[in-house]
Amino acid sequence: MYAASSFVGDVVCICGKAYLMDLEDLEFQAINRDLFGKGAARALRRQGFIPAVIYGNKLHSSLHVALSFREVSRRLHLLKPSSNVLSLLLDGDKVMVVPQDCQFDRLRGFPIHLDFIRVSGAESVKVRVPIRLTGADTSLGSKKGGVLSQDLEALDLTCTGDAIPKDLKLDVASLDVGEVIRVADMDLPEGVACSHDPSATVVSISKPDSVIDGSMEEHSEEVS
Repeated sequence: MYAASSFVGDVVCICGKAYLMDLEDLEFQAINRDLFGKGAARALRRQGFIPAVIYGNKLHSSLHVALSFREVSRRLHLLKPSSNVLSLLLDGDKVMVVPQDCQFDRLRGFPIHLDFIRVSGAESVKVRVPIRLTGADTSLGSKKGGVLSQDLEALDLTCTGDAIPKDLKLDVASLDVGEVIRVADMDLPEGVACSHDPSATVVSISKPDSVIDGSMEEHSEEVS
C-alpha cells in the first residue's frame, strides 16, 4: 500500500480546537442576517457584504449570515468547494464549516453568494480532498526519462468532522516506469472512506515518447 499521509491537525470549532493551517488563514468574520430575498441580498451587497447560508446538521439548524465582500475576494481560493475546514466567527462563537458552493455574477465574475456545510466532530461529512504528490521529480521512473501522469487530482471522502484531511500526500519516489498507483493502493487515514472506484488510476509513469516512437519504427522496418 502507498501511504497517503494526511496532516490532520486539531480542528477549528466551537470546542476551541484548531485546524492545521494558521488560525488567521482559516477564520472569516460573519454577521447574522434576518432579511431574505433578492432585494435584501442586493442591499447587503451595496453595503459591502455577501449573503451566505450555513446548512445545519442533526445538532444545529441552518443559519443565514453575511461575510465581508473584501475579505471574501482576498481569500476566494479558500471558499471554493473543497476540504478546507474554515472557522466563521459569529457572535463570539467559532462555527466550523466546509465550503459547499460559491456563486458568481455571470457578467462581472465576482462572488455573490456562499454556501457552507456545518461540521461537527462526531458527525460524518462528504468532502473532496486534494492529492499532493511528493518525490515526483526524483522518482525512479522520472530519473529514467519516464513521463509521470496524475489522473486523479482529488478523492471524494467520507469521514467525521474532526478527521477531515487537509490533503492526501502521496509519495511516488519509488514509482518506476510502467508502474501505476490506483485508488485501492492508497493507505487512507483511519476512519476515512473513499467513494471512488478502487481500480481507478491515481498516478502512473509511462515510457518517454522517444522510446515508444523508436519501438514503432523498428516494428515498421521489420514488417517492411
